[in-house]
Amino acid sequence: MDALRCWLRLQLTPGLGRVGLFRLIDHYHSPQAAVAAADQWRSVPGIRPELAGGLPAAGDPRLDQLQQRLGGLDAWILTFWDADYPPC
Repeated sequence: MDALRCWLRLQLTPGLGRVGLFRLIDHYHSPQAAVAAADQWRSVPGIRPELAGGLPAAGDPRLDQLQQRLGGLDAWILTFWDADYPPC
């Protein structure tokens, strides 16, 4: 699964905020690895066990809608971990 789709799945996970997202990426090192290991999130310090159950399925239609919307706007997702992310 591509990184964009994994970022979208993480962003659409109810209850997963900025702090939780940082914890998952710090622990798994990529959105793809975090999504693939959703059933193990309970072992990540600071992550509530029930969050993994809220991760949208890979085929969730909202993912296609968001990707189409981004494409239509000629927009993309820039994350804190991207080389182009501006310094603080």
